[in-house]
Amino acid sequence: MSSSYPQPPKSRPWVLLVGAGMLLVALVLIIIGAFMALGPVQDLADQPEQTAPYAVQLEQGAEAAVWSQTPGTSCTVDGPSGAVSDTSTGDATMTWGDRTLERVMRFEAAEAGEHTVSCTAPFVVGADSPTGGILVASLGSGLCCFSVVVLVVGLVVWMVRRGRA
Repeated sequence: MSSSYPQPPKSRPWVLLVGAGMLLVALVLIIIGAFMALGPVQDLADQPEQTAPYAVQLEQGAEAAVWSQTPGTSCTVDGPSGAVSDTSTGDATMTWGDRTLERVMRFEAAEAGEHTVSCTAPFVVGADSPTGGILVASLGSGLCCFSVVVLVVGLVVWMVRRGRA
């Protein structure tokens, strides 16, 4: 007497494919975030340091940051209608090659016109920290970790099902 068991349907590696797709999306997010973050950092690091008061033209609502390699640097900014206050919210550091810059202050132009920056040490005026790029890369990194777990689980499930067939 022969007993036969029904053959399981051919298994498709759906979990494995979903994990691979998520990993691909994660890698794209990491690459996009890196480009978003590294562009402003490189631009800032390539600028020459200023030692005398430096004038920058800003449109109303535009933001700029003052950076220095010298710890303890203090700066002031005078806009078209007087002193401009520091709007930074915490410390920020940017490193590119052998140059490390610390944010001294960030300011927003209340009105369009020339803003003069003066500091107690050499400084650079440029963009603020590229938080958008950092957030996108961080999201991609988290998704990457999760997708690797899904990918491994999918691989194990697929191999177990193939072994039973």
